[in-house]
Amino acid sequence: KDFAAALIKKQKEGVQVRILYDPIGSVKTKKRFWNNLIKAGIKVHSFGSLNLLKRKFRINFRCHRKNLIIDGETAFCGGINIYDQNIKKYCPVRKNQIRDYHFIIKGPAVQDFQAVFSDDWYFITGEKLNSNNFFKINPPVGENIIRVINSGPSYNHKVFSFELLGAIMHAEKKIKIITPYFYPEPEILAALKYAALAGIEVSIILPHKNEHKIVEYASRSLYEELNECGINIYERKPPFIHSKSIIIDDEWAILGSGNLDYISLRLNYELCFEVIGGNIIKKLIEMFEIEKRHSIRISTLHIIKYGKLRILRNNGCALFAPVL
Repeated sequence: KDFAAALIKKQKEGVQVRILYDPIGSVKTKKRFWNNLIKAGIKVHSFGSLNLLKRKFRINFRCHRKNLIIDGETAFCGGINIYDQNIKKYCPVRKNQIRDYHFIIKGPAVQDFQAVFSDDWYFITGEKLNSNNFFKINPPVGENIIRVINSGPSYNHKVFSFELLGAIMHAEKKIKIITPYFYPEPEILAALKYAALAGIEVSIILPHKNEHKIVEYASRSLYEELNECGINIYERKPPFIHSKSIIIDDEWAILGSGNLDYISLRLNYELCFEVIGGNIIKKLIEMFEIEKRHSIRISTLHIIKYGKLRILRNNGCALFAPVL
């Protein structure tokens, strides 16, 4: 409601406001919420439909991007959804809170974030956003080199997956991963295991309690083989960690909306970006160590304690991994 009020205020001041939302992620949002925005003059559209009778019906091929562009000069991207659980004052119960990373981007890369939104907007509405008001020539800012990774099932197919695979295969010292959902494609799983067996330090932080239990159990079905290869597995204690961060050799990182699961790697429209050098890498390393301190290290002893019934449950959930 705070976001809606701010957007309505800006629309009344003459700012052009456009919103694309994911109908599945917003399934609990009341219709009157969208109607109030539309009545204020804001252009609001769903990315696809859950109605069988309407055009662009889809359950998969969701728009999982988080992309906010202000005046063609500033972009916001990461893992945060506009959701009460991300804000402590609206969600005082710790177990329901969500911990996440989000980033503010300035400089020439903002044009690429704008281009992603413009493509999505044209795909859904048929309206072209190609004026100088949207695409401004921004001078370089800061010390980071950024490249936007725009992936989706209808174009740039598996580019996110290939980018990850290439990064893992080129690692020389360390691979640090934070992801809420972990059940990657076989080639990425094999690359991680190969890296660990080759002497590279591979560490993965996952939530201790996942909001999607099937994904949690499917991930745990991989623990034994990961552990045998020398991969360090950590489960982060609550609040639920929804952050996405992959750091290679403490020099390069990939950030954004993508998870390490089949849905993100194959079926969703995702928006990520890779970044090299600068203070952001130092900050990400610092955050990784903070998450690790609040995590439980999963050892062989933990895995043995699962018991046969839990192992059966985990393996059963893994059968659904390609559609999770």
